[in-house]
Amino acid sequence: MSFLDEVYEFVKKKQVVYLREAQVLMEKPPSVHHWDVTNAIRKLAGEKKLSVQRFAGQTWYFDSTLSWGVVEGLARVKAELVRAYIDHPKWFISKPEGQRYDDYSEYMIEDCLQKAGFVVFAKSTRYFNGRTYLRQGVSPGRPPDLDFTAGIDGCRLCVGIQCKNLLDYPRDTAIDQLLEICEVLQVRPMLVARIASARQVGRVASAGGYSVLYKRWLLQPPMDNALFNKISDAGKGDSVLGLPVSIYRYTWGTLVGLLREAGSFLGTK
Repeated sequence: MSFLDEVYEFVKKKQVVYLREAQVLMEKPPSVHHWDVTNAIRKLAGEKKLSVQRFAGQTWYFDSTLSWGVVEGLARVKAELVRAYIDHPKWFISKPEGQRYDDYSEYMIEDCLQKAGFVVFAKSTRYFNGRTYLRQGVSPGRPPDLDFTAGIDGCRLCVGIQCKNLLDYPRDTAIDQLLEICEVLQVRPMLVARIASARQVGRVASAGGYSVLYKRWLLQPPMDNALFNKISDAGKGDSVLGLPVSIYRYTWGTLVGLLREAGSFLGTK
C-alpha cells in the first residue's frame, strides 16, 4: 500500500479529520514528517478523493463519497475538544516555591533534569559563566533566552536547553536561536521537545548537541477526566481525538531516563 493510500484509509477510518490531528496521528519520525501527511491530504483533495470543509476555525477533510451533513456532528465534537485543549492553561506557578513557568512542561522538565543528575544553574537566562547573549529579538517582547542552563558530571558538561512542548514541530527560528545562544555562551545545545523534524535534530547534533524527543504532549493538571479521555489516546475506547497527550502530577520516569541517556551521550563526546 502506498503512503497516499495509507492516508486515504486513515481519513476514511476516522470519518472526518482536521490537519493537525492527521499530522500527529500519522507521524513516524524520522520516516514520515508532518509535511508528508499534509502533502498527501492536499493531493487526495486535489484528486477529489477527499472533500474539504472550513468549519469552526479548522479545515476538515473527509471521504468524498460522504456528505458534510453525515460528518458534521463528529466534526463539531472534535472542534469543541480542540477549543478545550487550546484554552487549557499553559503557564504554571509551582507550590510552595511560587516559581512561574511559561509552560507546565518546563516545570516537569526541570524536575526530571535534576532527577537525571543534572544541576540546573538558571532558567529563562541569557547569561552563563561571564558571557551574555546580547542580541535582541526581531519582534516586541522578552529578549531571546534559554529555558535552562545546566551541568552534569561535576559540571564538566554544560548545556543550554530549549523546551518545546508542542503538537507541531518547533519553528526553525527557535532552533536558530537555540544554536546561536549556545554558541555565544559556549555551552552544548539541548532540545527537549515532544517532537522535531529529522532536519532539526540533525542541526542540533551537528552543533555538538542532543535532542530529547519525549513524544507525549504534556498538559498541566488538573483536567476533567472525561474531557481528558476524549482528547488523549489514554482514553482508549472513549477517546475521540486519540492524541498522544499526558498529564503527570509527579516526576515522569520515562523523561528522566531520556535525559539521563542524553547526559551519558554528551558526556562521551
